Amino acid sequence: MTGITLTGAYGGFNLGDEATLRAVATLFGEGGGGIEDVIVFSRNANAILDEHTRSGLVFSDFANLLRTIPLVMRSNLLVGGGGFVQGRGLLWPFSYISLLIVANRLAGRRPVVLGIGADRPTHAISRCLFRHFFGLAAVITCRDAHTASVVEALGIPREKIRVTADFAFALKPPDVVRDRTPGQRLRALVVPGRDRKYMAPSTAAMQSVLRHLTAGAGAGPEVIVMPHDLRDDYDLGEIAGICAGIPRDRVTVVIPRTLSEALDLYRSADFVVSNRLHPLILAAVYGAVPVAAAHSTTKVRALVDALDLPSLGEPAGTSARLAMLDELTADRIASLRRALAPRVDAMRERARSNRDLARQAWGESPAG
Repeated sequence: MTGITLTGAYGGFNLGDEATLRAVATLFGEGGGGIEDVIVFSRNANAILDEHTRSGLVFSDFANLLRTIPLVMRSNLLVGGGGFVQGRGLLWPFSYISLLIVANRLAGRRPVVLGIGADRPTHAISRCLFRHFFGLAAVITCRDAHTASVVEALGIPREKIRVTADFAFALKPPDVVRDRTPGQRLRALVVPGRDRKYMAPSTAAMQSVLRHLTAGAGAGPEVIVMPHDLRDDYDLGEIAGICAGIPRDRVTVVIPRTLSEALDLYRSADFVVSNRLHPLILAAVYGAVPVAAAHSTTKVRALVDALDLPSLGEPAGTSARLAMLDELTADRIASLRRALAPRVDAMRERARSNRDLARQAWGESPAG
């Protein structure tokens, strides 16, 4: 293997994207395992999290097409992870990624698109771009069955489509899960999500969750609130709204500086409440019990079904729904963890199969 060019929504803003990058880089060797050259194109190369700059990866801002196209034409292109097919999106990210796929294919390569999520685009131009340009890929793997059905309906031949799992499932699980001593308070991690383009409004529901968890001084769990997307217009800006009216001594807000800091919080939590996909996945991978706060997107609904996760359902803010949080005792959490473990292991293997499918498409041995 001479090299891999990765492209995705990387750049230090969204911790799910950074988790995807870490998982992809780990699966494909982080510069080892026969890979001589790994170039990562990001939306903000200068803002990439520091830990990645020490991993042997080379970063380039994908705004520089004059640099991007030659690199793509001399290495294997891997379009990795993320919601590349958005229901309400128009030209982004279709336009940029389509150019990369075409350039890679013209150079005689076999580009692969791995671990994507999809909702059927409402714009005809988006559907056309996907069918004609993404159809040039040798293989397209989908993180769930819903995505696979959308991709096929958009005109991609069934023989090119595989259902695997989200790349984040391939992250190395922790060696030790936090144990609780008798009488020790549980730790709840609340990760709100706000994406005005692609997520249904859920501020009220997440605020109800936080108020319920913090009601009753000292009796409930230790509550930590953390953003998943670090931009003010997204999750970071949501935190002020859901924390309004909550006594400061009953909730701790943590803004992680790196992906590793965020993963440490997942590792230390007993359960994680979120309306976002990747916080629920990271909770499961790092030993916490994921609780879906609201079925805000198709991908969250698919994950809840696949892992049989506890869910507050819709509407999430009703007292009957919130009462389920009171049932999360130490014994109940231990039971849920045991039930969840084999399902997460199965998803991990499916996520790892993305690598083998890519290497087969590139004409390499899957075990190479």
